[in-house]
Amino acid sequence: MNVLSFGRLKANWVVWILALNVCSFLVAFSSVLAAHEFTLQKPLRWGYYDFPPYIYTDEHGDPAGEMAMVLDGLMNDLDIPYQPLVYPNRRFIKLLEEQQLDFSFSVKASFKQPENVIFSRFPIRIVEFRVYWLNGETPNVTQVEDLIGKPLLTIAGFNYGGLTDTPPFNEMRSTIVENHERALNALVLGRASYLLAYRFPIEQAILNTDSVSLNYFSVRKTPVFMALNSKVANASELMSKLENSYQKLFSKQNITDND
Repeated sequence: MNVLSFGRLKANWVVWILALNVCSFLVAFSSVLAAHEFTLQKPLRWGYYDFPPYIYTDEHGDPAGEMAMVLDGLMNDLDIPYQPLVYPNRRFIKLLEEQQLDFSFSVKASFKQPENVIFSRFPIRIVEFRVYWLNGETPNVTQVEDLIGKPLLTIAGFNYGGLTDTPPFNEMRSTIVENHERALNALVLGRASYLLAYRFPIEQAILNTDSVSLNYFSVRKTPVFMALNSKVANASELMSKLENSYQKLFSKQNITDND
C-alpha cells in the first residue's frame, strides 16, 4: 500500500517537472519572438531622395548607388524586409519626423523634430560642402563672408545640413538649380560667379563635362547618420542591431569623400 502511494506520488512529480519544463520553454521561446518582433512586422519603410552618386533611382525604378548598397546589406544581414520610397529631400525628412516613414540616412541638423527619431551612435558617411568658382576668371574667396552680395548658385531641395538656414547664407540671394550637373553647367555659362555644392556629386559631374578648371574652399564637413522612426517596434534594439550589422559589414569602408 505504501509502495503504490509512493509510486503515484513519484509519477505526479514527474508530470509536474515535465509541465514546468514545457512552460519554461514556452516562456523562453516567447521572449525570443518578442526580441525579434521587428523581423515579423510589415516591411520597413525606407525613405530616400535622389542624390547621385550616393543614391539615386536607376532606369528600372530601383534605388542604386553606394547608400542603396549599404541599406540592402543591412536589411539582408538582419533578415528585415523593406520598402524603398523616394521623395524630394525636404519632403522625406518631414515624413520621417511625422513618423510616416521608418528609416533613412540623414543629417541631424535637417530635422526640426529630432525627438521623434533615433539616430545611430556614429556616422556612416561624412559629406563635404564647398564653394566653387572658375579658375582664373573669378576672384578667389577664402571665407563665407566673402560671398555676401555675390551671385551664388545652390541646389534645389537642399539646405546643406542646415547651413543655408543660418547666417550669412540665409541672408543671401541665390539662383536655385535643379541638380549638380545643371549647377556646374550654369557656373561654366556664367549664370553666377560661385556655386555652393556637395563635393562628391560635383566631382562626378565634372567627369561628364568638357574640360573645366575650378577653384574652391571647403565650407563644412557634416556627418550622416542612420535615422530610425522611434515608433517602430523595438526601435532602440533595432537601432543597436543596425549599428552592429554596419560595423560588421562596413567597418573598413572609408566614410569620407575620397581625396
